[in-house]
Amino acid sequence: FIDLENPSRISFVTGNRIPEKELSIDHVIPWSYLFSDDLWNLVYVEKSENSRKNNRLPTRKIISNLEKRNKRLMDKFVKNGIQNKHSDELRLSIENDLVKKYWIGFRG
Repeated sequence: FIDLENPSRISFVTGNRIPEKELSIDHVIPWSYLFSDDLWNLVYVEKSENSRKNNRLPTRKIISNLEKRNKRLMDKFVKNGIQNKHSDELRLSIENDLVKKYWIGFRG
């Protein structure tokens, strides 16, 4: 479903097109904090970028970019008439401002 919004597979962090062999899916808010693979928290990055990031706290800019990406992705779901558990989770995350809430919680 990430391809709906990012079919060219542009890195969320670097802005570079990612070669197939270097494609990785990153949890913006680290999996070790959320223990979840919800679409609203997943983005394409290079494998090396994913490894480098590790479990670090994302910046406010990254969080803002994720919120914008989620709105674009939700628009794609609506435009394509896709309604499933992923679209429902995405909609709820936007309505409940989950990106920001979890980011603030992760910051402590």
